[in-house]
Amino acid sequence: MGFLNPVNLLYAGSIAVLVAIYFRSRARPTIEVSSLMLFEQAAAPVSRVRTLRTDPLFWLEVAALALIVLGLAGLYVEAPPAALAERSHVLVFDLGAAMGAREGGKSRLDLAKAEAVRLVDSAPAGEDFTVLGYGLDAHVVRSESSAHPALAAAIDAMRPMDVAGTPDALSAALMRAQTAGRIDVFADRPMSPTVLAQAALADRIHFHQVGAPAGNLAIVSLDPGVPRLSPGHVTVKSFYPLTHECELAIESGGKIVFDRVLLLGPGEQATVPFGPLAAGGLVHARILTPDPLAADNDRWALAPLSKADPVLVVSPDRTVRDDLARILLAVNGNFIVTAISPADFRHGVEGAKHYSLAVMHDCFVPGVKTDSLLLVYPPTMKPVPNGPLAGFAVGSALTPVWMLASGADGAGPELGSARVAKLPDWMTRTVSGETPGAQVTFPLAAVGMIPQGRFGLLSFDVRRHLLLDPDKLDALVATINLVRELTSPADVRVVSTGTYLDIPAGKSARVVDPAGHATELKADRWGRVRLRPMFAGHYVVGSGSSAVNIYANYYNASESDLSARPAVENAGAAAAPEPVPVGAPREAKPLATVLVALALVALIAESIVLLGHARRWRAWNV
Repeated sequence: MGFLNPVNLLYAGSIAVLVAIYFRSRARPTIEVSSLMLFEQAAAPVSRVRTLRTDPLFWLEVAALALIVLGLAGLYVEAPPAALAERSHVLVFDLGAAMGAREGGKSRLDLAKAEAVRLVDSAPAGEDFTVLGYGLDAHVVRSESSAHPALAAAIDAMRPMDVAGTPDALSAALMRAQTAGRIDVFADRPMSPTVLAQAALADRIHFHQVGAPAGNLAIVSLDPGVPRLSPGHVTVKSFYPLTHECELAIESGGKIVFDRVLLLGPGEQATVPFGPLAAGGLVHARILTPDPLAADNDRWALAPLSKADPVLVVSPDRTVRDDLARILLAVNGNFIVTAISPADFRHGVEGAKHYSLAVMHDCFVPGVKTDSLLLVYPPTMKPVPNGPLAGFAVGSALTPVWMLASGADGAGPELGSARVAKLPDWMTRTVSGETPGAQVTFPLAAVGMIPQGRFGLLSFDVRRHLLLDPDKLDALVATINLVRELTSPADVRVVSTGTYLDIPAGKSARVVDPAGHATELKADRWGRVRLRPMFAGHYVVGSGSSAVNIYANYYNASESDLSARPAVENAGAAAAPEPVPVGAPREAKPLATVLVALALVALIAESIVLLGHARRWRAWNV
């Protein structure tokens, strides 16, 4: 028993006020006595009483006030959760990429499924089960059900996703399961103590670790280089405890351009050069050596095409124009870059040309014919309900600004000044920034699709050679990645698994995933479908007569390391449901409703007493 809001007990001072009122009203009552002095005015005698005289009305009022005060203070009692009495049971599955690692012909998820089905089959009749899965986020696989065949089918249908299972997703799954009497978690590595502490459900969680430690090979990154100019590089890593061979092959244009067997030491990471390639296009690197996890054995990249595409750079600052031109030529040496000031831009000459990409810094020149548009530190723009940039707006500038480092909790490099942009639904934020002491972030880089093609945003200023500063490489990487995405072929996309994509479509699109499963998606009002590849491999998004090929890459250093060992404290996890123990966790049950009801009863009783007095005294104004 306790109080949820102990500070509200201060309202008990109202009882002292009630006592003072009674003491004041009844401490000096008037007493009627006989008098022999007719028609003579005299002061009415009074009796001074130094003790409080009470009656049932006083005690009923005290009881009502006390009950209301206890209700405001949140009086509660501890009792077993309602779900414990109902024997609610939740099964939580890690659906991260490591659960797809195979050993003996079965994946780790297959082992978890078999163990979960045994739990369901051995459960008493009528016990409700809920099945949850988590990867990048948590989701319900099957809601409460006691039908064992349906539960077994839902469990069997689960597939491991080629993303990393995050602690936040596990926390979200445990939050959904907090009212359950028993929670069984199936994963290939021990649960984080922080997650367990935050969930506060340790007495109800039964952890099942599946899979044995194993070695693995993975492709970390793939840089195709510039065709005929610079070589490409591929980085591979070994997670084997001993020296292990790795056969690596690279394909470009349908031909094998690299095939070599590497010897990698324990935990060694090696970067191997290849090329230069003869032509641009899709490049595919593969690990041919069999290993337990296949998701990180393939990686795709797009090499710049050898076309001499025209690119326009517009900026009022000459040094910015030079810096942006250098970066564009570093991305693709075949670009024909035209750098010009907005004051010198002539609609009759430059405006009549068609560009592959137009980059505008600290200005906006409307009417430029371009396949892709990139605004860098754009000027203030009000939102327009219609048009190619519908809903896009730019506000005032903030100084200073820090870029949030990718995959880190702390801030990245300081970027000086940035303008706050409002992104419409058809844009996706790729890099975020913050100001000192602020609790909210804003977009520093974003990308989206417009009717004319692709649209990108870099909201930070690049003056004073910011993109060439070696201490601010994150800004340069964000710029290069955005330029590559804006200039890549429209019908081929290379992304990371778990990334949201907007694909132009008519009214709908048919998506075929790497396993061959087809899904129909409806287009939104901007004529696009939103897709989030959760499996590594080749996706085809078809709409009408056009098709977009999407290649999803996966690599995560934590998930690719399959050497996690069983947790000692969890080795003896129960394999079947047990009766709820006497020391089961209890939850607070507030008594506010009961207390308010009792206070109303006291007030009603007081009214009944008053009605009795009125009837006896025949005075209805008591």
